[in-house]
Amino acid sequence: DLVAELARDWLDGADRNRTRLIKHACRTLIKTGHPGVLAAFGFPPPDLRNVRLSLSPDTVNLGDDLVLTLSLTGGGVAQRLLIDYVLEFRRAHGGCSPKVFKWTETDLAPSETKCLEKVHAYRKVTTRKDYPGAQRALIQINGRIVAEAPFELKLDRTEENLRRDRSDRPVDRI
Repeated sequence: DLVAELARDWLDGADRNRTRLIKHACRTLIKTGHPGVLAAFGFPPPDLRNVRLSLSPDTVNLGDDLVLTLSLTGGGVAQRLLIDYVLEFRRAHGGCSPKVFKWTETDLAPSETKCLEKVHAYRKVTTRKDYPGAQRALIQINGRIVAEAPFELKLDRTEENLRRDRSDRPVDRI
C-alpha cells in the first residue's frame, strides 16, 4: 500500500514521461492486479454486464497460434479498462503456473459493446518447458479475473515444428 500511495502522490501533476516511469516502476503490482496501484493509474474495479471469452482452436499444438476473442459490454458508467490475458501453463508436478500477458488499454462507454481479438503465438521458449494437457486462458480486467476458457495443449512434432526448432539445436564444437 505504500507503493500505491507513493504512485498516487507522484502521479499528481505528472507529465507523460514521469507517468511512464512510474508505471514502469509499478509494473509487477499492475500485473498482479493490486487495487491501490490500479486505482492510482485510473483503473477502478470494472463495471461490466457481459463478458465472453472464446478460444480458437480449443486444441493447440506447440508452434500453432491461439486466438483469443473477447466480447465486453459496459455497465452503467464510462470507464478505462486495462485488459490482460493470463495463460495457466501445466507444470511437471501437475499444477498450473500463471503467466500474465499485456493486451490493451481501452475506454468503454456505458452499455457499449466491444469485441477484441488477440493472437498468442504458442512457441517453444527457453524459459519454460511445456507439458501437454488441459490449460486455461483467463481475462484480467483492471486486476480482476472476469472470464476463463480451457484449451488443450499437444506436443505433436510436425515437420513445420521441426523446421522452427532447428535453430534451438546445440552447436557441435570441434
